[in-house]
Parts: sequence; structure tokens; C-alpha cells
Amino acid sequence: MISSTTKRTSRAGHPTFLDNIRETTKIGSRRPNVSSLTSSLIQHRSLSRAYPKHLKALAAALQWDSMYKDPKQIKGIHAFIDKLREVPLSEREFALSLAERMKRRGVDVLPTDDVQGAFNIGAEALKRRMGILDHHGLGSIDEGTGYRTWNVSLWSRKDGDNPWIEILLFCEATNADPREFIHDLNFGLYDG
Repeated sequence: MISSTTKRTSRAGHPTFLDNIRETTKIGSRRPNVSSLTSSLIQHRSLSRAYPKHLKALAAALQWDSMYKDPKQIKGIHAFIDKLREVPLSEREFALSLAERMKRRGVDVLPTDDVQGAFNIGAEALKRRMGILDHHGLGSIDEGTGYRTWNVSLWSRKDGDNPWIEILLFCEATNADPREFIHDLNFGLYDG
């Protein structure tokens, strides 16, 4: 039996929707805390709408018709969402900024010196941030081709392209806000 003080968590490690409601309505209180209930509903809705089902809008935006309803592409995006869900928000924003710079420059990797200068970040801070992305399987610092050179990279999805660049291209084509993806994990927008 689970005691009333024990919180259950969903597969993603978050309190379940019903536990959030139980906590906000506290036994013996006359009225539930409406703002907490609203927050629980919004969190529950964003978690349930995060996964795309068919990628129709993404396929159209990228002009990649075979992506539509492709199980490998859908599975790859779901895996990316699962990884992204665990990454702290500040590292998600940093990775998106890296992707924006990569896209503007038309490259897949950035030299660490370039990243340090562009983002005014020290070597240890860059190593720490990229270490978090590496730990979650989303990016890394790798040895470059020259002597003692190092590059920052954001990893592509299995059977797909770089998901960070896909977000930017999709947002460019549809006028969507990248924060919908990075902050809210609303990848349901890929369905249209």
C-alpha cells in the first residue's frame, strides 16, 4: 500500500497528473488551489501532446516527402524527445544557440575556439555544458583534424538529420517559435 505522503512518478520521473491534483486539493481544504491545478493540467497536456504521430508538417517544411508516416523517422524523433526531456533547460537553450550558429555558417561542427569567443564562455564551462549534452547522447566535443584542435558537434538522429537544425528549418518555414520545442517539448507541431 502506498502511503498518502508517497509520491508516484511517471516513466519520465515526474509526479503523475493525479498526484499533482491530490497535492493541490489537500484533504480538508474547501477549495482547490486553482493556479496549481491549472499548472498541473498544462504540464499534463504538454507531456501528452509532445510526441508527433505522422510528421506531415515537418515533411512538408523540409520538402522530404518520404518522412511522412515513416516509422523510423517517427521513432527517431521520439527518441530525441525522450533525451531532450531530461536535459536542463539552460543546456537545451545553449544547444539551440549552437545549432543557430551552425546553420548560419553552413557547418556541422564548430571549433571550440569559435564557440568560446561567440558565446563568451570559458573552456571549463564549455566542457561542462557539452558534457551534459554528451551524457544525454545529444552532442560532444571531439578531436578536430588539425593539431590540438577540438570541435563542438550536435549529434544527428539515428536514421535522420540533426534534430536541432530540423527544429530551426521547421520554424523558419512555418513561423513557429523554437521555444515551443525547447521549452514546452511540443513536437506535436510536426504533425500540423
